[in-house]
Amino acid sequence: AGDTVRERMVTNILTARPLTEIPVVAEVMITHHIGCLPIVDERSVLVGVLTRSDILRGIVNHAPIELWT
Repeated sequence: AGDTVRERMVTNILTARPLTEIPVVAEVMITHHIGCLPIVDERSVLVGVLTRSDILRGIVNHAPIELWT
């Protein structure tokens, strides 16, 4: 039998708020070697997930974008 999700999941995770600036989220992802970041509201309720691909897609589709000011 295989492992269960409960055995593999991480419970102490980094999160961001919806109004967090993209450069801050990108730096956290790079620093902590993670590919996505859950986005939570002021009650810590999950409202979405931001991925590295989402950030790159935003750069490609909305260039020029000033990320590092």
